[in-house]
Amino acid sequence: MPKQNPDDLHKKLPPAANDATHEAPQEKPAKKSARAPKLDPNIAQRKASDPLASVWVTASAGTGKTKVLTDRVLRLMLSGATPDQILCLTFTKAGASVMTNRIREELSVWATCDDKKLEEKLTKLSGKAPDEATTKRARQMFAEFLDAHGGLKIQTIHSFSQSLIRRFPIESGIPPYFDVMDDQTAAEMLRESQADILRRIQREPNTPLARAVHAVTPEVSEDDFAALIGELTYRRGQLLAIFGEQGGLEETIDAVYDHLQAPRGIDG
Repeated sequence: MPKQNPDDLHKKLPPAANDATHEAPQEKPAKKSARAPKLDPNIAQRKASDPLASVWVTASAGTGKTKVLTDRVLRLMLSGATPDQILCLTFTKAGASVMTNRIREELSVWATCDDKKLEEKLTKLSGKAPDEATTKRARQMFAEFLDAHGGLKIQTIHSFSQSLIRRFPIESGIPPYFDVMDDQTAAEMLRESQADILRRIQREPNTPLARAVHAVTPEVSEDDFAALIGELTYRRGQLLAIFGEQGGLEETIDAVYDHLQAPRGIDG
């Protein structure tokens, strides 16, 4: 067999395997996709805080709902509304306190900061540079806020409703000097009422109330009985309305049997 020259073998190798410096073809860089424009939350908040717009804002916690409402109050006052003409309702006392503090702090800054900073704040609030009249109005609002009779009305729904009842006692049928019972006091009075019911049953075992309780107690535990009495107490207004529609307790019982299509006196 003829001996091969190493140089000839080297020449027969393909260039890619022969040349260590050979570069593989490079891929073209992928085109960058166009990014969606970044949304500016201030634009949406300005629209929602516009006092000329009727707006419903729904969002999760911490997304700026209180800020929108605060900005709306500030813009209302900038447009000429006085504090006693504005009413804000919240669900909690904490929410009302936060709003009041934010408005007071912002107005105090407006009253004391330099012209450049005030212009920046007013521009950010409304989205446009303020004129001289708006700037002057912003300077005066803190004193107006402090001097307002009764202050800015930022209340919970419950406190606002109570104020209406006190103002219209005849229409509401409730004495104007009522007190609102807190949850702890209500629970204590409910427990006392339950104990009073049981004492009455022991004294008068043949009354309709005693028979009703004797019919219920085998079906529920002690805790369930307390919960049942609490639910009936909570819905007493609805029960009284039903009794009135049917003509009384016995008539209501008859209506229940009729609805269930069961003969009177059948249990279960």
